[in-house]
Amino acid sequence: MSLSRRFLNVIMNNSTSGTRSLHRIDLTRGDFFYPPGTPPPPAPEMERIRLPSHTMSSKTTGSSFLPISDRKVLCTGQGGDDAFVFDADTHHVVTVPAVDNLKWKPISVFVPSAAAAGDDPEGILFVMERRPKHEGYSKLRPSHQFEAFAYRRSSKTSPSESWQRQLLPPPPYLRGSRYQSYRNKITSYAVLGDGSHVCISTKGINGFFQSFTATHCLDTVKHTWSAVGEWALPFEGMAEYVPELKLWFATLGTQTLGAFDLSSMDSKPSVVCDWSWSLDLDDDALEHGSAESDKTLKKWWEPLESQRVHLGSGRFIVASSFHTRGIVKTCSGTELTSNRFAVLTGVEVMAPVDGVGELQLVKHKSKRTSDGTLFNLVF
Repeated sequence: MSLSRRFLNVIMNNSTSGTRSLHRIDLTRGDFFYPPGTPPPPAPEMERIRLPSHTMSSKTTGSSFLPISDRKVLCTGQGGDDAFVFDADTHHVVTVPAVDNLKWKPISVFVPSAAAAGDDPEGILFVMERRPKHEGYSKLRPSHQFEAFAYRRSSKTSPSESWQRQLLPPPPYLRGSRYQSYRNKITSYAVLGDGSHVCISTKGINGFFQSFTATHCLDTVKHTWSAVGEWALPFEGMAEYVPELKLWFATLGTQTLGAFDLSSMDSKPSVVCDWSWSLDLDDDALEHGSAESDKTLKKWWEPLESQRVHLGSGRFIVASSFHTRGIVKTCSGTELTSNRFAVLTGVEVMAPVDGVGELQLVKHKSKRTSDGTLFNLVF
């Protein structure tokens, strides 16, 4: 069963050099999946994977990497300036109008051209502030916290296409009086239907520990918002639509994948299926070399976060980050050590035969990175 893409893209933080770099894992060589029809054997000792050299890097201070496709990424500098689109296949760089204001860990949603307006051949990238602030009561002016980027002609008479930026209105709760004193965070989001809408869920709390939850949809052509309900989508982060299975998928934990039906927003969606799997991290994943492991009195690990990338045909790579700690004997007593690493796991969701029964998940191979690896983004 072939994959619809060749590379898995990983953005890594390098605290030593103060840079953020893009690495591309060749999935045709990565060997994350067993051959079709072959039952997975008993889990062997977890294999190590060495990440390839970086394709591109930039300073980390205030920078953001926002995926446009499986090969293009929008890179912004400190304060949103020095923005450019990098094509990882061709290594071409195209300048982009500066992102308006520096956003805190912005979320981005790309709507391909087939679903976007007809005059946007590359599609539209929507960029949103993850923790939007209240903006007063004006309903006329656009917001600096929500914007769209499209590759098109700036006017009908323009000789060529270029990246254009457009400010968008914010969701209505950011300009009403009801939630003026609330601190808000967009917790989950997804592209709905054929890309006609982007759905976001927001949770907020005020100084009196009163909370609110709301879900809104953005019309990707008209750029208007509509209220959906006072509930949140049942997952964290972004859910991705898989057309072969007609469901949306999102990670629910470090080693948990969930399937959701978001085709109707008349009420809060529920989990259609969810699957969990285990990783053998007790031994190999916590060793830092035989000399140190001989001195280790105690060691443990804790999950940090998990990201998921659909590769086509119901196959996913789930990237899970972990933080390890250990108590090691030293000449002066004991010392607390810490490290980070990531595990890449290939999983496959299979539809029931003849449409009878439930979806099944098959866990394929898991591979762990070297110590000190910190994934910022996987796409």
